[in-house]
Amino acid sequence: MTDASENLGERVPCLGADFPLATFEQRILADPDVLGMLLTGSLGRGGGDRCSDIDVTLWLRDEALSKPGLFEHYLSWLGEIQLMCWSKYEHGQASHAFVGRDWQWVELDIRALPYPTPHPYWHGTRVIKDTDGQLASLVAASGPPVATLARDAARTVIVEAIYYTVYVNVHNVRGSHYHAMANLCELAGGLYGLLAKARGHESYDVRNAEQFLRTDKLALLYATWPVAPEREAIRKAAHGLWKWTRYVWAECEQALGEPLGISFNTTAFLEVIERPYARERGRIDKS
Repeated sequence: MTDASENLGERVPCLGADFPLATFEQRILADPDVLGMLLTGSLGRGGGDRCSDIDVTLWLRDEALSKPGLFEHYLSWLGEIQLMCWSKYEHGQASHAFVGRDWQWVELDIRALPYPTPHPYWHGTRVIKDTDGQLASLVAASGPPVATLARDAARTVIVEAIYYTVYVNVHNVRGSHYHAMANLCELAGGLYGLLAKARGHESYDVRNAEQFLRTDKLALLYATWPVAPEREAIRKAAHGLWKWTRYVWAECEQALGEPLGISFNTTAFLEVIERPYARERGRIDKS
């Protein structure tokens, strides 16, 4: 059967899990400057899909690290470089790039020896090149990430969500709708991250929400997103944020087996988040 995209004369992009890496890996294996390579991220751990980026970590010989154009050199083995930037950090250098005709997203990390100590980041990653066996030992010794819910940290997230719900409404009345929307989304995402930890998961913002929440609980999260940059939509979403906050708060206390120690007057709070609108209506009525 012919793919529908072929009938339309379209080419199916080779991205993520479909991206050809064999030639790149063979060139890495043959390169004497490369001491080791790990394929990390979701593709390296076997959980990637066609939307995944490619995360590569290389360890080079010291004398190779001073060569000009290192990132251009290795990224070009994956395809034509469409866009690239790089920066230095504590353990080496990292680049963000798009390569190939389909603009595959690539994260390339170049490091010097010594190899790092075991860490959950290296757990389950795929060893491509290992000249002395140390990378295989590193991956084997790196345990999986363990989500830890800390009472003080949970309390901080909940209190800040309550505090900024008032803040969002003030800016909404002021007319700063996009600013208010951005704050609502950030607060909702932070609460989701807290909920994921309460359930033993490490979250990446809200991209895994559909995996961890039932439909009715997803509705609570979705209700925190304004449907438009308009006053009433943001006002409604702010009330949704409060319901979402209460739910995450209760889930955290259940997971911890103790209260978070947050005490405030809920009735007064709900009045406070409506007060900016009441004041605005009062000014309109008097004009």
